[in-house]
Amino acid sequence: MEHPQPAFDLFQSFPLENSLDESLLLDWFAYNSIDAEKGDNISEHPEVWKHWELPDALANLSTDDYVAYQKFSGELNLNAFAIGLGLGDVKYEPEKFSRLVYCPETFSATVFAFWQELIFSIGDTEDAAKGGLTQMTNRMAELGLGEDVSFKPHVQTQRVADFI
Repeated sequence: MEHPQPAFDLFQSFPLENSLDESLLLDWFAYNSIDAEKGDNISEHPEVWKHWELPDALANLSTDDYVAYQKFSGELNLNAFAIGLGLGDVKYEPEKFSRLVYCPETFSATVFAFWQELIFSIGDTEDAAKGGLTQMTNRMAELGLGEDVSFKPHVQTQRVADFI
């Protein structure tokens, strides 16, 4: 795998309350022995990414893509969510990438669910990114999986280049 610099910069740009050591990056980028920050050339740190498999939407992330994200409080059970969404549209392999990856049929987008604080979507248009995210949160409500989750009121959407 080539180094995931755009994906790293994207993750670092999300306005999260947790520090980097406690964040969603902990399992695939931020190791205590690595000193790297947004904008650093992580190709100089192959020990970080050489054993991990990023989903295609992150591995091939372009600054021309769009990102939509919504923050939430509470915790999401990713195992239950994967089963509820249907294993045909979901990829959840924690040993490779410990976040749920959802590819909605009706939008050209990939949606990523984290067990706490953030759900985001990447699409080739603003409508695709936002639509994919909205479909996932609506599906979560239909399945009753959002009872322990409280979503913030606004979905933020913008071009990746403007976000990072």
